[in-house]
Amino acid sequence: MSVIKFILFLCSLIGYTSYVRTRTSISKYLVYIGIISFQVTFLYVASLLNLLTGAAWLLYILGFTLFLYTSKGSIRHIFEAIINNLHFVSLFMAIYVVLYCLALWNQTLVHYDNFTHWATIVKFLHLENRLPNINDTIISYNNYPIGSSLYLYYITKFVGFNDGILLIGQFIVIAAAQYAIFDTVKDKRRLLPNALIFAGIGVMTYLNFSIRYNNLLVDALIAALSVAAVSVLFEMKKENFLGSTVVVTLILNFLVMVKASALFFVICIILAYFVIGIKRQLFKESRKLSIYSLLTLLPIISNRIWSFHVKTTFGDSIIKKHEVHSGSITDVLQLQLTADQTKILQTYLDTVFSLKTLTSIQILLIYCLALGLLIFYGIKYKQWKYNLQIYLVCALVTFLYYAGNLVIYLTAMPVDEALRVAGFERYILTIILINLFIFIIQLVRQMDDVFYEKNYLKRNNRSYKSFRNKKLYELTTIAALMLFTGFIISDTNGMSEQMNTVLEEQRALNEITEEKHLESGNYLVVSANQEQVDNYFLQYYARYVLWNPHVDARYDFILTDNEFETIIKQYDGVLLLDNHYTFVATMKKLTQRTLSPGYYPVEQFHFDN
Repeated sequence: MSVIKFILFLCSLIGYTSYVRTRTSISKYLVYIGIISFQVTFLYVASLLNLLTGAAWLLYILGFTLFLYTSKGSIRHIFEAIINNLHFVSLFMAIYVVLYCLALWNQTLVHYDNFTHWATIVKFLHLENRLPNINDTIISYNNYPIGSSLYLYYITKFVGFNDGILLIGQFIVIAAAQYAIFDTVKDKRRLLPNALIFAGIGVMTYLNFSIRYNNLLVDALIAALSVAAVSVLFEMKKENFLGSTVVVTLILNFLVMVKASALFFVICIILAYFVIGIKRQLFKESRKLSIYSLLTLLPIISNRIWSFHVKTTFGDSIIKKHEVHSGSITDVLQLQLTADQTKILQTYLDTVFSLKTLTSIQILLIYCLALGLLIFYGIKYKQWKYNLQIYLVCALVTFLYYAGNLVIYLTAMPVDEALRVAGFERYILTIILINLFIFIIQLVRQMDDVFYEKNYLKRNNRSYKSFRNKKLYELTTIAALMLFTGFIISDTNGMSEQMNTVLEEQRALNEITEEKHLESGNYLVVSANQEQVDNYFLQYYARYVLWNPHVDARYDFILTDNEFETIIKQYDGVLLLDNHYTFVATMKKLTQRTLSPGYYPVEQFHFDN
């Protein structure tokens, strides 16, 4: 049944994309991420107006109606449209999406941050059909934007709520953003430039190895949306200015609603939009085009509206994570550091400049390869200026991102987390992926300019300077596609194997709580896995599964009999996940009961006084 619902959901999405493609000049590569961004923006406005359920149904039904309209209600017409639009890029993207949907369908969420926020907020939206308020203590970070969560709410509303659907929903957004990159290829009939972009997507799965697509963390999503917006700018001309402006505005509006830190990339891209518009004289010829450009301020407005909503809804009860205070920044800029901040600064710099840090090696390699290509094109083809500009702008943005990241560690993180640069690899992953794809985009565009046959219309299978060049072209294309295929097969197999590493405690908790309703009351989760208790994973996971904020997890039961009894009586029930020796032995001593893993209401325990 879930498969049928998922197919119907895709039909609703395709209804929008088909209609927009037939009625506008927006590129087929941009239309998917453009429509998804529009849907998220629409749901965002509806959520602020407390109209989330109606908005979701309206989007779904309208999309399905457009699907029937554009397909003319004919299965034959649908198949004809598929065949007519089937080409190299769409075929490989379809294979890519299908492979990952199959791999993610039965996946289980495992990362800690899924249950501190990213999965929790979607489950809240799914159950309540509204934004959280001050009384909803199940939400740990109530000031986080909800962009990606709204789209996951939308898909779970009509397909069903489970881990696999959540992961597929987020992957669809990432894949749609990746598809937009192909719009930057100048001669879209050529295989090699497209194959190199596919290779970049394959490399992305390797760079994203630490979290993969089987988690709802948004580091890779932020990068994908940023690159999609940049892709629009590469092809922005007077003829498609309005369409480009609308698409880039919608993508940036989605991006700024994913995470507060994404505002940095939004501002950078808006600045790039105006610089490119001025350089290409897009605003000079028409006042109307200048007015259209003001649409790009919408993401900034959305960001301020969300801040206002959070402030008016939660007031002094805002639960913030990694909030930067202006006073702290001033002290840092004046180099007035505390002893702890000095240690954090040294640790951060040691991490950044260490060749033992994987992300540092990756970004160094990317910049070295980009520099090599810059020199090659400069010497051989005398193309220095634009390539150098791209390289220096990317370097500047990267430096500012690292600097901003350092400020967060110095001013916003708990000292113990900052001293071990917690989350560093994930945060830097975002800028690594952005650099990777921008350099690939510039590479394929430069490659198009230096092909032997300059006239796109005259290019065919004989348009090569020599047979040797043709052979090199073919081998490079095959190698790029093999790289892409190898990486995605390796990644999907890795995710399948990762299912075997799901904690026994997770499985036990799911089995114990099956068909039980423990949404109210106070509960204690008991486990012998000290690591998963100390890092709070089991506590947050149990709160997510039971859907109850009043759940604690405990490992240490080396207590006096009175202390043990006092602690147990604070709860309405106990969930014993394993044969915790100390807990079971103490219970045997005090209640004459031998406990095995399971759920026990505290009222059943009769302690010997």
